[in-house]
Amino acid sequence: KLLEMGGNAYTEHGCDRVYITQSLFNKITGFGYCLNDSKHKFYYNAETGNICRKTFGKRGKTTIRVEASASELKL
Repeated sequence: KLLEMGGNAYTEHGCDRVYITQSLFNKITGFGYCLNDSKHKFYYNAETGNICRKTFGKRGKTTIRVEASASELKL
């Protein structure tokens, strides 16, 4: 369903994800994030069923946070 809503499939390097825009993330979670799109990427992790946020920090440091579980999504 996320692909039909405009998500982009990513299945490389052992990952099975669907990357989504911040606006789609807000729509399916009900959150109201307003973050820098170049530093924050959202994706659905098919293995865990969670929506995650990947944050790019200083010196190439990457942090991944679980933002919502499958049961919390409004799909």
